[in-house]
Amino acid sequence: PEAQFFDLTFTVEPQGSDMLKLKTSRSLQFAGKVNVLTLDGKIVTANTIPTNQREVMIETAGWTPGTYIFSLTEDMAQVAKKVQIQK
Repeated sequence: PEAQFFDLTFTVEPQGSDMLKLKTSRSLQFAGKVNVLTLDGKIVTANTIPTNQREVMIETAGWTPGTYIFSLTEDMAQVAKKVQIQK
């Protein structure tokens, strides 16, 4: 049912100094697209979470400390949140 798309959330957890783990609230029914953007809309990185998976590792080496927008899209559902990156 379509209603299941709207329960999608995610967390972002540090994994050492140059990696983050993005973990979704449930296994994805469709491949998910993760974009990380600067506050002015520039895409820093784009990643994919395969169908039936819940997480993706994102390398942050070379990123400037600051606030980024993490956007997760799965079929018709999209969620985004601001994440502070510190080095």
